[in-house]
This record gives sequence, structure tokens and C-alpha cells, in this order.
Amino acid sequence: MTGPLWLHAALASLMIVIAADCAIRRGLFRFGIFRRAERRLRWRRPEFEADGLHALMGVAMAGMLLPQLRVLPTQVWEAVFSLGVAWFGWRAFAARTAGSRLPGPRGAPFAHVIECVAMMFMLLPAVDDAVGGSHPISAAMAGMSGSGLVSVAPAVALLLALCLVGYVVWTTDALASTRAGGSAGGSAVAVAGGALAPRLAAFSTIAMTLTMGYMLIQMA
Repeated sequence: MTGPLWLHAALASLMIVIAADCAIRRGLFRFGIFRRAERRLRWRRPEFEADGLHALMGVAMAGMLLPQLRVLPTQVWEAVFSLGVAWFGWRAFAARTAGSRLPGPRGAPFAHVIECVAMMFMLLPAVDDAVGGSHPISAAMAGMSGSGLVSVAPAVALLLALCLVGYVVWTTDALASTRAGGSAGGSAVAVAGGALAPRLAAFSTIAMTLTMGYMLIQMA
């Protein structure tokens, strides 16, 4: 992956912070700490599954940006995000068929499917790296030169990047709607605390998605 080392280090650090934030918020809800605050400040409970996915994505992306931060073999990450595609694909289908009977935004599961597919695509070059020992993307691109995938991979990377840009726009619009809804309520407590958890999750999602888009463009 081309690009300045300082940028990769900064993005890897940001991914670790986001992963830790998702894991901590998930743990706080698990032990009821945020539930007590919810009764006082009307904090909204973020989506558990999205928090877990983004925590895993943050760790995996940090390892792709800086190889010394890799904590699991590439094959394990591929299996994890393959399960993510299956799970969120089922959730997207269930949300489409059940309509409003399922909680949460109906478009979120499909967006998570795109995230998992993008992660699997970015991890594919590292499979060659595990065998050849060279840089992940350069080794894979060299290994695929005779298979015709070199001409296809940039187009797939750009398509996934465009999908992620759409996800950023969708998330930003949802964040603006949450802010407008809180302001319309007229309660200072609701504005200050009511949307804090969703806003924090949205900002983390935007930062992670933009970083993923950058990595995909680097592959193209």
C-alpha cells in the first residue's frame, strides 16, 4: 500500500481508538452502566452488532495499515468477515421482509454487508503475503498478474469505495436528522445527552468508512 508512513500510522492509531471505543461502549451497556445514565439523560442505546463489527474492523484495519500491528492471521480475519457477510446479509433480508417490525434503521444491515465485503477484498492480497513474505498488496498484485484479476481488482476497489462514500452520506444525513430531532424537542437535557451515544457512533463510523475508502483507492 502506497502512501506516507506518518499517515498510515495516524490512521492506524485512529482505528485502534475507534475499536477501543466500540468495545468499551459495548461493555458498558453489557454491565448496565449506560442503562442507568439512560434513565437520567435519555441516552440512546447504540446497535450492539455494529459496535462489535466496528471493533473487529478497527483492529484488522490497523494491522493492514501497519503490519507490525497485526494480531491475527489473515485467514482468520477472512473467516470473521465472511461470517459478517452471512449474518448481516440475513439481517438485511429480514429487515426487508419484516419492514418496521425490526428495530433500527432498515439500511444499516446492508451497509454492514458492504463493509464486510470491502474488508474481505482488502484482506485478499495479504493471503499471498502470508506465503511470500512481501508487502501484502504488491505481492498479491504480482501473483494475480497471470489470472486477469489485475484488471478487475481496481474496478472492484473503486466500486466498493463509491458504495462506502454513499454510506458516509447516509450516516451524515442520519446524524443531522438526529441532531435536528433533538433540537426540536426543546429539552436541554435531551440535546446534551440524548443523542450523545448515537452521535459518537456515527462519527466513528464516518471516520472508519473514510479510512476504508482511502485504503481501497490505494489498491486501485
